[in-house]
Amino acid sequence: MTIKFRWLDEPPDLSGDTYDEPPRWPEWLLQRHRGRMLLPSEAAPAVGVPDQPDQPAEPFAVPIESTAYRADTLLIPNVLLRNQPLVSAIQQAAGVVFQLPPPLTKVLPADQADHLDEIPRPVALTPADLTSPALVDAWTALRRIRSAVGRNELRWQDGKGNEVTPSLEQRKWLLEVSLDHLLLGAYGGVPVWEQDDVPGQAPSGGYRPEGRHPIAALVGLPKRDESEVFVMADGTKRRPVVAVLDTGVRDHPWFVVPLEVIKDGGSESFLHLSVPTQEALKAHQPVVAGLPHTNVLFDYHDVPIFAEELSDRVNRAVGHGTFIAGLIHQHAPDADVLSLRVMRSDNVGYESDVLLALWLLVDRVKLAQRDPANAWEMIDVVSISLGYYHETWRAEKLARLSAVIKELTSLGVVVVAAAGNDSSRRPFLPAAIASLTTSLPLVVGVGAANPNATTSWYSNGGASASAEAPGTCVVSIFPPDIDGSRSPSDKAASDGRQSVDEDSFSSGFALWSGTSFAAPVLAAAVARKLVEIGASTELTQQATVDRALAALRRLAGTSLIAEFNDLDARIKLAGKDQSERRSKLKKRLKDEKKSVDQ
Repeated sequence: MTIKFRWLDEPPDLSGDTYDEPPRWPEWLLQRHRGRMLLPSEAAPAVGVPDQPDQPAEPFAVPIESTAYRADTLLIPNVLLRNQPLVSAIQQAAGVVFQLPPPLTKVLPADQADHLDEIPRPVALTPADLTSPALVDAWTALRRIRSAVGRNELRWQDGKGNEVTPSLEQRKWLLEVSLDHLLLGAYGGVPVWEQDDVPGQAPSGGYRPEGRHPIAALVGLPKRDESEVFVMADGTKRRPVVAVLDTGVRDHPWFVVPLEVIKDGGSESFLHLSVPTQEALKAHQPVVAGLPHTNVLFDYHDVPIFAEELSDRVNRAVGHGTFIAGLIHQHAPDADVLSLRVMRSDNVGYESDVLLALWLLVDRVKLAQRDPANAWEMIDVVSISLGYYHETWRAEKLARLSAVIKELTSLGVVVVAAAGNDSSRRPFLPAAIASLTTSLPLVVGVGAANPNATTSWYSNGGASASAEAPGTCVVSIFPPDIDGSRSPSDKAASDGRQSVDEDSFSSGFALWSGTSFAAPVLAAAVARKLVEIGASTELTQQATVDRALAALRRLAGTSLIAEFNDLDARIKLAGKDQSERRSKLKKRLKDEKKSVDQ
């Protein structure tokens, strides 16, 4: 297996002039998720505000690029929502009325509520004047809020009738109010959709290399080695854990026992589920009138199977999470997989759901690092196979995903994200965070490679792909109960022979393509290296960070092609002379290979 690392010792070109525009979302999909396309030719520019001016400053225009977002929802930090007078002032500035989500304290365990202030909550917007024909638009509301913050126009009365303005701390949080972006799963070829596409799986007259195909895989369940585990300081054992944020899972023989048994814990399966996290995700979204029932993440089940009830057309991303879990188990059988459902089976996720899931993972890791008795809560690698294109070019500064991923990597968690499938250089988040900032060496954006180790035609490049791994025409497990309406193209009534039924997955295996699958392959490779170097380990923050960096160095050092694999030097030598940088990198690489061999 070939894994290529392309760590950049020079910042990527962020001018935006040469970026290819990804395809526009089809209208039916936007309507399903109450979404809207933000287009530079049709929308007002973003409102820029100086970070911390000493006095009110006139906001300035910031050019935008296309993105997809929830038209009637804003992401507002939880800390602001607890201040009712401030909430009223924000509503007045935005010209809308907020429909607040339920408090997370009602559904979260006390030991997983450390970061409630930082968590951006999805707040539904309704018109301030129900008699007005004006439409509610989150982008318009966001521009008004940022403009009011820049001009210091937010005002409210305290309990004594005194006029109050936001403090510097409140102002910082106010500038983090943002759109709730719509995220796409990164599977398939270019494009994932056409603008005039129809729901469900696109019809096909035969084999499509980028498509999802049932296959007969003559392989058994990978064997696990009890010796290939982490031995903790107190003598207890645990396996490395890869958290997968995706569509959830469906039952499969490789999981050994039914999901209903796995969710209660204590099973022998490599798969794990988190009921508390799924309960929090279910309670996270405000119940908006008209929101389709299937848009709510009720639990870990990958549902619904069909895009349309009457046509039995298989949903585009159903089986996505199961397929990814199988890839990780094939390449790292001694690791466990924690499946978290944040994406719907139509291939769409909400940024708010992904953010909540990631912040809850931060709490889990901190809980494990505080007390070895909670080692079972530990997460070693996070695999994310979905993402989006931010509306402004300084995406790494403005994206809420950057903050939580920075927190995770500071704890020693390796974050691996798919680069996207639009054959574009435009930064695809969160994958591009790996290259857009030198402060997060434990983030890897992964492009897809073909079976012959060449770059896949559809795979994004530029800042989004700091590495490549096999992602095209890969084989993994697939829910065997999936059987759609498409039938074999040829049947013989005489003896029952027929051509392949592309919608019947009773074999339990499939072939699929996408950077969605390159990311978990690399995540599994990291998990393998963690096991190799972690024969005896502890869970302190520094020990976890050191182990993660060593695993990435070892993985890059054993790649068939490793163009640049020194993570520390990428930070420490930034901005120095190119020749000096190269010579030091070569020396450090040579020394590190010696230490790894020892």
